[in-house]
Amino acid sequence: MKIWILGGKGMLASVCAKICAQRNLQFIVDDRSLADITDYNRLLQRARWIQPTHVINCAAYTHVDRAEKNPELAFLVNATGASFVAKVAKLVGAHLMHISTDYVFSGDQQTPYCEEDTPCPINVYGASKLEGENLVLDIHPNACILRTSWVFGAGGKSFISSLLSLLQNQEEIHVVQDQWGCLTYCYDLASVILNLIQEKGIYHFVNRGVCSRFDVAKKLFEELQDRIFCKKIIPTSAIKYVNMAKRPRFNVLGTQKISKKLNNSPRHWKKALGEFFIDAITV
Repeated sequence: MKIWILGGKGMLASVCAKICAQRNLQFIVDDRSLADITDYNRLLQRARWIQPTHVINCAAYTHVDRAEKNPELAFLVNATGASFVAKVAKLVGAHLMHISTDYVFSGDQQTPYCEEDTPCPINVYGASKLEGENLVLDIHPNACILRTSWVFGAGGKSFISSLLSLLQNQEEIHVVQDQWGCLTYCYDLASVILNLIQEKGIYHFVNRGVCSRFDVAKKLFEELQDRIFCKKIIPTSAIKYVNMAKRPRFNVLGTQKISKKLNNSPRHWKKALGEFFIDAITV
């Protein structure tokens, strides 16, 4: 087995590489300078040199608000780029794991989304990722699509890192309490990616437990109270914030399928966050 990890400067690709090393798996991790997924010819040339048996595509355009102003770029990376990865993987005979998002759903229903639910994105980012999913499966039917949400981890930009910055620098912060989703610890996600490396079809993975952004902020506040500047967290409504992109109100991914496949349920987000504090937080 030789695993080719794309999106090498990103948090998820870095953790995937770390776990590959821990498991003594042969791997190569490439960033955009070596493997730009929007450059088909160079990507194919690189793939033919590496000759991977498995490809993990962590490369993506993830700026949700900027995507509204730059839809061409979002679709170039998340749709066209994904299709190039699928074509290249199929040509060299490699299995493909492609990472996607909860934003392919509208967030209008009140129960967790399962893999069979019909996607209906409400912003450019979600639409670009959905088109990427469809292209990947059209080109490489045996590929595996793994949807996730609210990914956080050491050294990466995320909702958690933004909250930590606010807590350390502002005496009072306002956090949205009426949008719900699921946190996903990057280490847990990367572990699952490698556990599913031989699978095909669509799966969802997030840490267990539904939470609002306010719930997460409150947990951070409780854990770090003696080491932060912030004295008060105020719950607020999403309607008070003007974002370029619409955000789903209830984007909770169900994990029954993946739990059955791996015979193991995801751990609770609070437990994962606690490990993150121990391993990665320095404030």
